[in-house]
Amino acid sequence: MRDVIDRLMPSPALVQSSRRRFYRFRSIVFRTIWPADASQ
Repeated sequence: MRDVIDRLMPSPALVQSSRRRFYRFRSIVFRTIWPADASQ
């Protein structure tokens, strides 16, 4: 049962890296849509 829980729950490091990737992607999208805001 413990193995199943470990498999379903992502590790904190994995969550942190995916979150960092998401924020980087979001900032790139914002910069592309609103270049004026990014230059300020």
